[in-house]
Amino acid sequence: MTAQYVELIFDLRAFSETVDSISGIDSLWREINSSLVDRPLKTGGLVSLNLPAGNIDLWVANANGNAQVTEKTEFLIVDVLRNPKLLYQCATCGAYGPLRCIRCEEEGRETRLCSKHAHIIKDELSAYCSEHIPTCNCRDGCRETATFRCRSCARTNRQRSLYGQHYHRKHPKDPDIDYCIRCYEWKFERCQSPGCNRIGKSKCQYQTRDMEQSCNAPACTDHSYQWKIWGPHNRGVTLCERHKNVFSMTSPEDLIFLIITAKPPFARRGRYHFMPNPFRLRRLINRHRTNQLSFSQLETALRSIEQNVPYWGKSAERNYGSIMKSYTETMGNLDSLERDFFDKVRNFYQNRVGWEIAAQIKGVEIQDRYSKPGRPPTYRVHFKADEPKGRLVKNRGVNILNELRTLLNIDVDLD
Repeated sequence: MTAQYVELIFDLRAFSETVDSISGIDSLWREINSSLVDRPLKTGGLVSLNLPAGNIDLWVANANGNAQVTEKTEFLIVDVLRNPKLLYQCATCGAYGPLRCIRCEEEGRETRLCSKHAHIIKDELSAYCSEHIPTCNCRDGCRETATFRCRSCARTNRQRSLYGQHYHRKHPKDPDIDYCIRCYEWKFERCQSPGCNRIGKSKCQYQTRDMEQSCNAPACTDHSYQWKIWGPHNRGVTLCERHKNVFSMTSPEDLIFLIITAKPPFARRGRYHFMPNPFRLRRLINRHRTNQLSFSQLETALRSIEQNVPYWGKSAERNYGSIMKSYTETMGNLDSLERDFFDKVRNFYQNRVGWEIAAQIKGVEIQDRYSKPGRPPTYRVHFKADEPKGRLVKNRGVNILNELRTLLNIDVDLD
């Protein structure tokens, strides 16, 4: 009668030694062969062996009528169960690491991570290791771990669009769309003016030295005001209706603080936004102000904040230095410029009208200066004159101030 083989399935999943070849199976079998004698056999049954390297389970796939293992029993190994060979190990725990750190990839090295130790940004396939976990890019400069990417920011600068959970806002109608606070306010906040329901994309930038942050009240284009500190053709400092009305009552020191700390609008490469010269600075502060500021009062306001400027940032220091340099240069030349205008004005009146009228002019004070690209500056000049002023304006029915404006490129103020 032909011998019937006992068909076995080797289960090596709890065995620590690597057995990945026929010779390895043969060597292991010789080691355990004598331990199987007298063991009962049953189709579907299990024979367990405890070895120093771990347990080996022998599943009886088919006993073929054999009830017990004898020295003459012949076996046929029909299958071997083993743990998969781990090719990619997590750099942190050594478990299976199917994910790769995107930053390590950019540096030319591979760091494998399991799902437990990989940092994942919401709705993205990119993974980060503990060394390269991205941090929040909010303006406060916090170091909170980034958890989402702003949909709007990513369109302009993807590298700067990651933020922490404290800076997160959801789309009003679609919770799967994420925004940072700034983009959410810019897109969805409503104008705070009473009765207006338009999007308030302009944010009030009014801030004094006592305020921790700017007003930031949203306003639509109809209910916002632009304080043009960088020139008439550039976007200025945005003010809401409330702060536009209190603007004339704000102290000169606070207005200078706002000018030097305000963030300028975007300028094309090679172009810069310059700080206003002393004439324009005084004109900006005096706008709608009942008590007009003199140059000496402007200097007092500038000097009074000098000690605090370093606490307002490098940009404020740079802007303040630019204003003070311009102020020093302008005021240093102002006296000689006024004397020069005085001589020219008196000579004009002496030649045009006569010495008697020219003697009425006792002095000249420069009040303002206006500059246009490619043209010499125009000065607004005040005449310190004795009465009658009417004779300074007209002579024999002709307005001689028009001739003076053309000759000296000045605007004359007699009031």
